[in-house]
Amino acid sequence: MDIVNDFWLHNPEECLTKLDSFASASKYPVKTIRYGTSFNDRELVALQAGTGPLNVVIVGGMHAAELVSGFGMLAFAYSLTSGRTLDGEDIDDWLRSLYERQTITLVPVHNIDGAVRMSKFLPGCYTRNRFDGSDMDAYSHFVRDPIQRFGLTRGVDHFLTEEQVRIWVEDEGGMLGQLWSDQGVDLFEDWVNLRAPETQGLRKLLDGIRPHCIFEMHNHEVQTQMFVPIPAAEGSDRFVQVQYGEEMMTALMDAEIPCSRHSTHMYSWPESMNQFPNAVYRRYGCLVLFAEICFGLTLDAQREMAKKNPLSKRDADAREPTQEEALRGVWIWLKTLIDMGGERGYQ
Repeated sequence: MDIVNDFWLHNPEECLTKLDSFASASKYPVKTIRYGTSFNDRELVALQAGTGPLNVVIVGGMHAAELVSGFGMLAFAYSLTSGRTLDGEDIDDWLRSLYERQTITLVPVHNIDGAVRMSKFLPGCYTRNRFDGSDMDAYSHFVRDPIQRFGLTRGVDHFLTEEQVRIWVEDEGGMLGQLWSDQGVDLFEDWVNLRAPETQGLRKLLDGIRPHCIFEMHNHEVQTQMFVPIPAAEGSDRFVQVQYGEEMMTALMDAEIPCSRHSTHMYSWPESMNQFPNAVYRRYGCLVLFAEICFGLTLDAQREMAKKNPLSKRDADAREPTQEEALRGVWIWLKTLIDMGGERGYQ
């Protein structure tokens, strides 16, 4: 199996088609779910496997160019539906036991409009094909535009008005940065106002599931790392989140997947920039985990900043994962989470 060729797609919409084909060909209790439509009327698709009473939901791709987690989920979906690991090992017994106890829902590409938009700008949907580590300014524009143009502040302004989008895209020929949906909404920060149809659809899906665990992955120019506990977590929940995060990071290290040498990390952003994990924790009272996966790019300026920060200095010279290592890292994380959750009931 050529893991990168099979699962690292040049067109993000193919991810949804593959989920359908995996489900239809599977002998296991697997189905795809349409949980809504995007701002531009693209289908929002999840894959659900198993019939057990423990429910875990895994979400990726909230930001437009953050596709590594979704492609890694696609690789995991292959195993959930075929009964084979990425190296061909038979896991039929594991799956049959798993599906009696758990139901796993995968949401690989939540911001499908943004993913399609960015796939036209990033050859092969790979950030390294467009950027190297030297140009912080160009990369910042790629992420944030048009925040600076309209005098907005990230963490305060979580959406663009319809008029701002029109001016930027139609009048000035600009491209929305990777933070945004095509509507101009940061879907990660839309869990108070629920402005976007994508957010409304995902919340309806979660309401129907009432999950015991939600794991959400982002992809960035930092070493692969878990951020725990989430700011909203209270009491013993904080300790449990750290336990899961540590175990998942240990699994990557044991597999020699490039990742942070600091193991788990703490949140260092204001609470206003963490709407999704905080909102779903408060709404469902479940285990909530949040992670960043390195998508093959670390900026030189960030390495210099890391050297001066005791919370990140061990990562200053760390190697970025290859595309295959990134996909395998997601697979290992999900297997570790599901095994640990099955043993402990996500407690």
